This record gives sequence, C-alpha cells and structure tokens, in this order.
Amino acid sequence: MGQIGEAEHAVELKKLHTDTAQVSQESEQALLVLDHDLIARSKFMSHL
Repeated sequence: MGQIGEAEHAVELKKLHTDTAQVSQESEQALLVLDHDLIARSKFMSHL
C-alpha cells in the first residue's frame, strides 16, 4: 500500500462522508415534513 493506495483510500473516505452527509440531510427534511403533517393532523383532530 504505497502513496497511491493511501490517496485512493482518502478519496473513498471523502466520498463516504459526502454520501452520509447527503443522506442525513435528506432524512432531516423528511422528518420535518412528517412533523408538519403530524401537527396539521392533530390540529384537524382537535377541531372535530
């Protein structure tokens, strides 16, 4: 595992970090949507 192997490894790690960050951002957005949905539903239910 010379210089080349280490460089490739660093690139792979960076890709992994980017993917992970993107996924967590997407799941945060999904949770926000879910939150709004739940709030809207509970408000609707309390009006019935």
